[in-house]
Amino acid sequence: MDEIEIRNMTEADVESGWAMCRDAGWNQLPADWRFLRSGNPDGCFVAYGGEGIIGTVTTWNYDNKSSWIAMMLVAESHRRRGIATRLMQAARDSLAECDCVRLDATPVGREVYLRLGFRDEFPLSRMTADEGLREGMLQCDTAGAQCAPVSCSVDLSDIIALDALAFGVMRPKIMEYWLQNAPEYARILKSDGKTVGFCLGRHGRRFEHIGPIIAPDANSAAAMFLSLQKSLRAKPVVMDIPKRCADWRRMLESFGFREQRPLIRMILRNNRNPGEDGITFAISGPELG
Repeated sequence: MDEIEIRNMTEADVESGWAMCRDAGWNQLPADWRFLRSGNPDGCFVAYGGEGIIGTVTTWNYDNKSSWIAMMLVAESHRRRGIATRLMQAARDSLAECDCVRLDATPVGREVYLRLGFRDEFPLSRMTADEGLREGMLQCDTAGAQCAPVSCSVDLSDIIALDALAFGVMRPKIMEYWLQNAPEYARILKSDGKTVGFCLGRHGRRFEHIGPIIAPDANSAAAMFLSLQKSLRAKPVVMDIPKRCADWRRMLESFGFREQRPLIRMILRNNRNPGEDGITFAISGPELG
C-alpha cells in the first residue's frame, strides 16, 4: 500500500479514468469526466500505482453549503486493498469546510461509506429500458400546464431556480452543461406563465440518461418524459428515481423500464439546505445528485 500514491487528478489522467469507467461498464463519456474535474479540481483525486492510474474520485463543492462525491472507482485487480477508503478520505478531507457531504452509493460502496461516518438519507432505484421505450398508453392530466422544449435564457434561469428549490443549493454550471449536452431532451413545464417543472438529459456511452426531472406531481413528470418518446425511440434509456413514488415507478414500468439496481443517498454531517425531495422524480445521476 505504501507504493500507491493518492494525488490530485490532472487533465492527463482523464483518459485513464474513462478507460477504467468503460471497463467497469459505466455510462460516462470523456467529456463528462472533464466536466466533473472542472467543478473542483483541487478536490478530485487518483490512486497511482506502478502501472498507472488504479483509482479515481471526484468532488463538487457548492460554496461550502453542500458538496458531492462521485466517480469512486478502483480497478478490479486492486480492490479490497483499502484504496477506496484512502481515496474517500482524501475527498472527505478536501471538503472539511462544507456544511455537508453527500453521495449516491451502491450497496457494496455503502459499506465503505458507513465506516467513514456517512449515514443513509433515502433509497433510489436505477431504472433502465435496455431495448428502448414501449409506446406508453398513459393519459397524463397536468391540469392545464403546458410542456415545451427549452428555448431561451429565461427558461434556463427558471430551471436553475427550480433545481435549487429541489436540490437545496444553486447548480447553474451543471444545469447549463446538461442543457448543452442534449438540448433535444430538455423540456419545461409552465402553468399560468410560471415554470413548475423541467426535464433534462444527456448522452452516454451505453444509455441515454434522463434526469433531473423536477415536477409538481407524477403526471406532470410523465407528461414531460412522454414528450421525449420520438427523440428516444429505439435507444436504451437509464433514469435514477427516488423510491418514494410508487405511481411514478408504475408509469415507467409501463414504458418498459425495470430496476437494474438499488442506490442509497448518503450524507456526512448536517444538511442545512435539504431542498424539497418531493418534487424530484429523477436525479441528475450519481455523478452529481
